[in-house]
Amino acid sequence: MGILDLNITMPNFQGEVITVQRDVMSFSKYHKHQFVEIAYFYHGTGKHIIDGKTFDVKAGDIFVLNSNVLHQFNGDDLRVINVMFSANFISPDYTNDCFIKQFCESHFDKSDLGEIDLNRYLYIPDFSCKYSDAIIYDMLQECNMHMECCSTILRNNVEILMVNLMRLLLIKDNEIPLLYSHKNTLEKAISLIDENVSDINKVEDITDKIGYNKLYFNRLFKNYMGISISKYIRKKKMEKVSNLLMHTNFTIEKIAEMVGYVDMKSFYSAFKKEMNTSPGSYRAKFIKVEKSK
Repeated sequence: MGILDLNITMPNFQGEVITVQRDVMSFSKYHKHQFVEIAYFYHGTGKHIIDGKTFDVKAGDIFVLNSNVLHQFNGDDLRVINVMFSANFISPDYTNDCFIKQFCESHFDKSDLGEIDLNRYLYIPDFSCKYSDAIIYDMLQECNMHMECCSTILRNNVEILMVNLMRLLLIKDNEIPLLYSHKNTLEKAISLIDENVSDINKVEDITDKIGYNKLYFNRLFKNYMGISISKYIRKKKMEKVSNLLMHTNFTIEKIAEMVGYVDMKSFYSAFKKEMNTSPGSYRAKFIKVEKSK
């Protein structure tokens, strides 16, 4: 039986689930799903019809579709890898119908998103020429092997992929060479933050060390990482805080001091933004889980 003869009814994913499949396509009719779908074309040429609009597609193109988007793949030699998941697998705050917009607005400043339509689908032609498609194949392998912590790795990979897709949409073509000419400095800045996060409290703590203008380097950093330097610093601080809450008996005030916070109101606000809960509730939940084991 050839791939054109397959008559596959795709499952309606519910809850925290994800699957990655190769060459499971329906060419005979339009269809829609109750889950989010990432479709990466890795071979051949053909057409992808979405809501009546036809795209001429080829190997290296990629789409992200919210749920309930009517679409159809078409092409004798077209081959695709599908990543299918429920939006709340990525975050309990996301919904399948609005996943793209919710994800992008939670990771990027709304002013940077401009006039990009985030309501139905994203289309990035020549994705594989602009960014390595290895992450797609890693996800396929991870899903097939289904080893311990598989879900965590797949969730992280989806987030990394989505951020990089948006960066490709936001970065103008003439900025890409500029971005990569600063790659070594950008990686140095990331390492400085990762290794000294407790001592870094503002953007100037980084830009002064590497000799860059604050506004100029922040623009480069956002294009490279998908978030501003200040948000990245906060993210790394809260990762350290969560680890200390789970694995030490230090008071919350002491932990805040250890990661460079003087004002407790700012500390609680930063933690809530990153973790969607308070430090006390986070620690209590971890202790409860440990006791139940």
